[in-house]
Amino acid sequence: MKVLFLTNIPSPYLIEFFNLLGKEVDLTVIFERKRATDRHDSWNHLKFDHFKAVFPFSIPIGVENALCPTIGFYLKKKYDIVIIGTFSSPTGILAVMQMKFIKRNYFLFSEGGIAKTGKSIKEWLKHKVIKNAPYYLSACQFGDEYFVHYGANPKNIYRIPFTTLYQKDIQNEEDIHLKKKLLRKKFNIDLKTMVIVAVGRYIPLKSFETLIEVSSRIKHPHQTYIIGDGPLRSSYNELIKNKEVSHIHIMNQMDKEQLKEYYLVADLFILPTLHESWGLVVLEAMACGLPVITTKTCVAGLELIEEGINGYLFDPLDHETLETDIEKFISNPDLLIQMQANNLKKITYQTFENMLSVHMKIFNQYLEKKK
Repeated sequence: MKVLFLTNIPSPYLIEFFNLLGKEVDLTVIFERKRATDRHDSWNHLKFDHFKAVFPFSIPIGVENALCPTIGFYLKKKYDIVIIGTFSSPTGILAVMQMKFIKRNYFLFSEGGIAKTGKSIKEWLKHKVIKNAPYYLSACQFGDEYFVHYGANPKNIYRIPFTTLYQKDIQNEEDIHLKKKLLRKKFNIDLKTMVIVAVGRYIPLKSFETLIEVSSRIKHPHQTYIIGDGPLRSSYNELIKNKEVSHIHIMNQMDKEQLKEYYLVADLFILPTLHESWGLVVLEAMACGLPVITTKTCVAGLELIEEGINGYLFDPLDHETLETDIEKFISNPDLLIQMQANNLKKITYQTFENMLSVHMKIFNQYLEKKK
């Protein structure tokens, strides 16, 4: 089975999946460009072990998209499955137009998204690109609704897991307390201290200044660790300095194992993002049993967080509600234990193993129909 996947940049989680998929099929992945302008250097050292990676000539556009004028050349080649994962970029739009022109089936892939209203050229173009595609791969209910909003036939949408997790990454409930105890000792943090962790790029979209503002107002002893990298690092540090607080820490970006230690040290995960088309860090936090507080514009939060069951959702920039939600855990520590168990159960489906299995099932069903 020959499979072609078009995406924008090499990212650790997609490369992990492509290497797994490449063991099962003859996989070629076309990347619009080699890297984004705002990603950590570690993204430059990924290994393409079990698939063919292609980097055609491209003209960079924005942070991570590009225009690849020769994309049509690659699409003319013989593949059993073609997946277009960047259908909103110039290259993706060209790819969709090409597939329609040569009358070949293809899949549009979306990890998620929140549909917009309006009559702008951009919205018109989305309708043109998405409407009447032969098939769709969607990671969540909001991904389904996104496609349908722009003209997709719901009968042609296939649901897939989308993740950064292997089954082994999901922690055992009985082990979490022991690991937390050992790591708290390693980091010299008292077990009774509430620890909040947040992870993401230091860019305006993530709105970590909201968390800094709220954390600085909470009087109950706690520690807040914000982990990542990006252009707003100095602004965050300056804000913390102006607040005259010492319990908020701006940390460097970490590899997967280092990050897992902070998830296990923490009691609570917060992502105050203004918008997130999915939000893989939410899954990583859940896999370590952390209750999650995120915004109503984070698709992973909307898909996976049940209010009061395994976390809370708030409107972006609503400092008062975020502060109230944090205070709920401070005043009722049993909530942490209850939500820990709920999240460990909830996240079991979101693994690379299931992601691979579901993709292969969809591919085989599709090829069987073609016979």
